[in-house]
Amino acid sequence: MEKLPESVLLKIFSYFHTSELVGISQVSSEWHRVAYDWQLWQEVSLEKHSKNITDLRLRKLIRNIFSSKLRYLDLTRFNLSSGTLHVLSKNCPQLRTLILEYVNFHESYREFPDIKYFPRNLRKVDIAHSSGPASIYRNIMKCLEKDTLENLAVCDAFLQLFSENRCSFINFFLHQRLSLKVLKFSFCKEIRDDLLKQIMFCCRNLNSLCVRRCRNMAGEFLKSFSNICPYLRSLILNGAMVNNSVLMDINWNHCLLVELDLSWCSYIAEESLLYTLPTLNRFLRFLHVSCCGYGHALTDKVLEAMARKSWKFLAILDVSNSYEITDRGLDGLLQKCPNLSKICKNNCPNLVEY
Repeated sequence: MEKLPESVLLKIFSYFHTSELVGISQVSSEWHRVAYDWQLWQEVSLEKHSKNITDLRLRKLIRNIFSSKLRYLDLTRFNLSSGTLHVLSKNCPQLRTLILEYVNFHESYREFPDIKYFPRNLRKVDIAHSSGPASIYRNIMKCLEKDTLENLAVCDAFLQLFSENRCSFINFFLHQRLSLKVLKFSFCKEIRDDLLKQIMFCCRNLNSLCVRRCRNMAGEFLKSFSNICPYLRSLILNGAMVNNSVLMDINWNHCLLVELDLSWCSYIAEESLLYTLPTLNRFLRFLHVSCCGYGHALTDKVLEAMARKSWKFLAILDVSNSYEITDRGLDGLLQKCPNLSKICKNNCPNLVEY
């Protein structure tokens, strides 16, 4: 191995994860040099090292290792200071994807008293489940105002800026009206139907919307979502508080959904699934209806209604935790799904053959 050309070593090292490169670099001085070549550090995930890498150490890595070529960075579960975000923005101008899930932000006024920076020109930002002072989130909103953002996942701390300054908050989404395609809210108590509707009016080009476990949403925004966002293809309502009346007020025939997730929606029943699901056969590829109505909404009657139509594009079906369906009902539907590649059916007590 010691006689291998550096170009060959570089090729071999390219198959290792960045966390493995750190260990490899300790073998020899030559391996250390190759392991930290900028070509190997364009996509970096450090989630596994969130407890071992201090804020100061991370800044050194950004300055010395994460060169100007860095395009993807995952810092999930890190404790990050505003100073580190400043260093990141200054040293990594090509950064396009920044994952900051479950991050705990804090200010660093002593070392960087005048910081007003967050990486710009990003295509994807994920700050879901993060926490920290409002000043950090104001900075994030200000620095992302350019019309470049395509994928955004937010948290309650970010949404609280709406009550602080409604005008600037809505203007932020107006700036993203052409570029934003994916918008995710997960476990957000601050998102409500009226606010989401305003955001959707700003971002009519959305392709994917997720409101997973947002307990303060009744789903009223759904009644007009196909008119507001005609390009929407993925709708994730997992654990949302939608009910029968909401689902049955929607004209699903006008929807062009490719993915629908109604899993763990406790307040829907058989009648709303009978109204909704059979109309979605034209384009749907991914359907998740696990534990609908506490596991009693999905029945053989619903499956039989679906089986009256062809589901030629359906590839993934999740009916887990459905206590009413039987082999007969599921078999009838599966015969109309020629391209089904995966079916999830865990904890369905009346399924014997499957």
